[in-house]
Amino acid sequence: LTDFYKTDRLNYPGKKLAFISLSAKKSELIPGHDQGLPPPACRPYELTQQERQNIEQCNETSRPVLLSFVGQVTRSRPRKELAKLNNDRDIVVGKHEKGAQFLGMKDMGMSFHRLAVQSVFSATPRGDNLFSYRLTEVMACGSIPVIYADDWKLPFGSNHDWSEAAVIIPEDAANRSSEILSAIPPQQRCAMRQRALELYETYMKTGHGVIRGIIESFESSFHPSLQHSSSAPK
Repeated sequence: LTDFYKTDRLNYPGKKLAFISLSAKKSELIPGHDQGLPPPACRPYELTQQERQNIEQCNETSRPVLLSFVGQVTRSRPRKELAKLNNDRDIVVGKHEKGAQFLGMKDMGMSFHRLAVQSVFSATPRGDNLFSYRLTEVMACGSIPVIYADDWKLPFGSNHDWSEAAVIIPEDAANRSSEILSAIPPQQRCAMRQRALELYETYMKTGHGVIRGIIESFESSFHPSLQHSSSAPK
């Protein structure tokens, strides 16, 4: 895997190089050739049997929070705008203390996961870089990621339609998040949640899965006749 920002493609004339980057801009990459790399889950969550059953059966009663985000809220414009939406009811945004307070927990370290498991959508706004580690982590919790990172090359190639598993909101529209998310009907939310969890467990949960996702994306780009299903045996 090559860091796009440290390698000059022009240094290799005649070579067909493809870049796989964690934090590259789409405008700097070759469409259908280069790929995005999924952020590693620093603290992955394992869903309980009941939580999985709720996702399979489209049961949202265990997810009373429409949108949540736990983390630094000053590192980017989207984070600052999201913080303004906090109402401590169906939108919970703030540092770990905020999540723990909302849940009535003493362990702030676990507040992020417990809040994500109780959220329909979880914000994954960019910070200092384009990507956010929260993307992978909220998908592990069965929450639908909401991405605020203009021009970010999302993980893998064009064979994955991220609109099926995530909501992508322009950074300057972060203040309209509640309006945008509330307009998504329950049936669509259910399908997105199931797809997000499927993508995470197939292609993002393990290093083997990430490599599989990269290879399948290359095969789909250069050999369109090859079809892959994320539900295929690993």
